Amino acid sequence: MLLCITCIVGFVLWWPLRGRTFIRALRRGSALDWYTALGLVALVPLVIMAITGMNYTWGRYVWPLIEGDTPSQPPRPRVTAPEGMEKLPIDVVVERALSLMPDGTWTGFQPSNSRSAAQAFLFSDGTNNNIRFFLDPYTGRELARDKGSSPDSRISRIRNKFARLHTFRPFGLLAATIWGMLPLGGTVLVATGAWISIKRWRRSERHETRKGSSTSSFT
Repeated sequence: MLLCITCIVGFVLWWPLRGRTFIRALRRGSALDWYTALGLVALVPLVIMAITGMNYTWGRYVWPLIEGDTPSQPPRPRVTAPEGMEKLPIDVVVERALSLMPDGTWTGFQPSNSRSAAQAFLFSDGTNNNIRFFLDPYTGRELARDKGSSPDSRISRIRNKFARLHTFRPFGLLAATIWGMLPLGGTVLVATGAWISIKRWRRSERHETRKGSSTSSFT
């Protein structure tokens, strides 16, 4: 949510100075121009990832409220956490899930965020059928399997689109790789923004120092 708000605020601050942003960056090449240009390139992907990421984080609270008495997905099964036993490494669980669906396309993953929640994997069989199955995070055993969601449900279609936009995996490995690299722009923006701010503070301090020296000399 903080990432989404930050992107929107940055867009609002840029709007009065809109126009020829990329041309200024190429011609002048100043840090501020490149910072603005990079922010525009990364803005849309970062907002989409922030919004769809909130779906994964708070989906178990938000979707039931939207769906009411007609849930688009069956509830996730619960597991009993063995005493003193830790969850399996995520790569082991993923390998187990892929072995259960060798002909399917992996489209989503819902991690186990508590001691009693099962790991949920979403697959597509190449048609409109979505398959969701659950694994015990302690043993890797399959607990249940369903069709993921009802294709006739409007909420279901929205959920599926959210999952696809967050990872871009259904659009191919190259698209998913490029999409995954775009958030690096957010890290660069933080670093360059801090650098620009420090330069401005130093410039302001030097200006105040020269101004103070000139005043003293005049006095």
